Amino acid sequence: MKITTGLGTLDDYIDFTEAGTDEVFAGFVPQEWSEKAGIMRPLNRREVQYYNVQLGSYSELQILSKMVDRYKVPVTLTFNSPYYDPDFYELIISIMEQCAELGFKKFIVGDTGLLVHIRKSSLKNIEVHLSGEFGEINEETLEALKGFSISRLIYHRHTGIDAMKKLKGMHGFETEAFVLNERCQFCGGYCSTFHCDELAPACRIRYKAANMKEESEENKIDVVGSTGCGLCALYKLKEAGVDYLKIVSRGGYSEDTIRDIRALRTALRILDKSGSEDEFIYRMKLKLFKDGCSNNCYYLSQD
Repeated sequence: MKITTGLGTLDDYIDFTEAGTDEVFAGFVPQEWSEKAGIMRPLNRREVQYYNVQLGSYSELQILSKMVDRYKVPVTLTFNSPYYDPDFYELIISIMEQCAELGFKKFIVGDTGLLVHIRKSSLKNIEVHLSGEFGEINEETLEALKGFSISRLIYHRHTGIDAMKKLKGMHGFETEAFVLNERCQFCGGYCSTFHCDELAPACRIRYKAANMKEESEENKIDVVGSTGCGLCALYKLKEAGVDYLKIVSRGGYSEDTIRDIRALRTALRILDKSGSEDEFIYRMKLKLFKDGCSNNCYYLSQD
């Protein structure tokens, strides 16, 4: 399994590659989009502009392209809002075409309408990753998408491991699963709230899920995966045929993301040397969580 990590600023690319990520994904919001669409028509699911969440100019992409040529760690760009105003599809396609001319030909897409426009456009030899914000539901949903040249399926946050096994068995996509940070009570495919500078996102509302662990087990906030962790599930995720493991980190502190990449890389090395799930969890927790973990689990069970 490989690691894909959210990139919030150009300056972090080299540090993230040296820490051990195999791939990064980044938001890109050029000035032309901001001027014509504004914040109420987001280009991706992070509508923030005042801290390190987006790349914001074609000149940044030019620099990043040269970095990719040297370090050989590919970059995927996110155009993953669940839906767009139809009047803006042509502008989105134009932006994607300019990105492709600069060498960026992998895009994360969450809107069926955008998939249709991509198929009709001049965009060729690109890879489309179906966003977790699409919210794939079942095999019938994926069957309907076979004509859209999708190369990777990103499971939404609430996809169970048993469901991953079933879905992996009926299609030929690469697969990607969330493993660290930003565990959310909502399914992104049904979330119409904003993640912007002006409004607090609904996922920040305090809540208590029915399947949380005992109240006495307080969540730790100073450990890897404090806002969401799936490290204990790596053994099962590997059995389910997951190809990529997602670290959600756009907008986070750079040093925290570097720590996350190194921790996940360490966990994968332990996984490769473990003969059973119990052995893996024991050795991984001994190495990474000597004083306990966050108890904020992505995958509490297989269902």
